[in-house]
Amino acid sequence: MSSWILSIVGVSLLTILCNVIMPDDKLNKYVKTVCSLVVVSVMFSPILGIIQNLSFQLDDLEQVNNSVNLETYFVEQTVEDIERRLEEELDANAIVGCTVEIYYHVSNDKLILQKAVVNIQNVVLTSPLQVIKLKENIEKILFDLYSFEQGVAFVE
Repeated sequence: MSSWILSIVGVSLLTILCNVIMPDDKLNKYVKTVCSLVVVSVMFSPILGIIQNLSFQLDDLEQVNNSVNLETYFVEQTVEDIERRLEEELDANAIVGCTVEIYYHVSNDKLILQKAVVNIQNVVLTSPLQVIKLKENIEKILFDLYSFEQGVAFVE
């Protein structure tokens, strides 16, 4: 702050000195205008610094928002990939037509799978023996690939 005041004092003294030295002719008017612009620019330089600092802070905030959105996007994509992989694995084990929905949360930057909900309304079984242990077979497949905190729920 004190350097700013010294700058104003120095520029003001320089302006006064230019006004004293300059003769009264057409050039004097232009020199006064230039000196006045220099004084005004020195006076407003701290305000420009504050505005620039504010714009940098807004840019930082925007980067944080973008990174949060990006993290959310990657988590959602990961969960969708897990759901697709589970459905493909069920199809590969002759349990065709299931849909899987994963419930999850993120804690300490780790994805925690809470529960898998398996919709078996449209299941097509290739063998009658599969009906007997359908739920157990599905649970085994899901737990072999991923572990869930709250287990597996079925919608029939």
